[in-house]
Amino acid sequence: MTRRLFGFSILLLAMLPDSSAAALVGYEFQGSVSPVFFGAAFGETFPKAAKVEGRFLYDPDSSLTSGGGSSPAWYLQNIPHGFSASFGDEPIVVRADTYFIKVANNVSNSFQTVDSFAIHFNTDELPGATLNVAGDEKSPAYFLIDFTDFSASVFENDELPNHLDLGALMSDGKLTSPFNMLSQSTNLMGNGIAFSVTSLTRFEVMVPESSTACLLAVGVFFLLALRFNRRLA
Repeated sequence: MTRRLFGFSILLLAMLPDSSAAALVGYEFQGSVSPVFFGAAFGETFPKAAKVEGRFLYDPDSSLTSGGGSSPAWYLQNIPHGFSASFGDEPIVVRADTYFIKVANNVSNSFQTVDSFAIHFNTDELPGATLNVAGDEKSPAYFLIDFTDFSASVFENDELPNHLDLGALMSDGKLTSPFNMLSQSTNLMGNGIAFSVTSLTRFEVMVPESSTACLLAVGVFFLLALRFNRRLA
């Protein structure tokens, strides 16, 4: 009986996924609320010129969700608290678990061919998703943070990068991310704010996969079964 239990435990171990940890890429960002556009959204007042601080995470091994080629590539991210931002000294905190990372490689806009990288959330495109604003779940909701390389040289393809070349995303020493949005819709007509991002700092987050817990469960199963077998003996 003991041999059978041992054999069954080995079989379970063989079925476990790789126990290595997955690495998520993250960036912390800072900026400020635009002093020009409306400063209210979701029933909250966002002080004009107030500081903005936040972070976003993404999995560089994510599969392509849609697009690519001559159009931007979209990668869906499902990461608990993967996006967060705070606005003002008495911070209004915004969080999202589900959002898109958009990579555009040599994509033409109305004026020229560019490369760009964006964090994009739109409840119209994410059925059932909500944006947490000051502790309350909101829908409809929209946000966009976009970085543009006007020389179209930052990306060689439209795959998710392991890091961003911040130098290529700058113009005159400043990040090319002056106009980002947080809104109750896709426009700023009195129900959203615009803000800039002026700095980015990269970090990595190691996320253990579930196989460690599975390994522990198999070990506990084997010990309990062995103890029960001895009682029967």
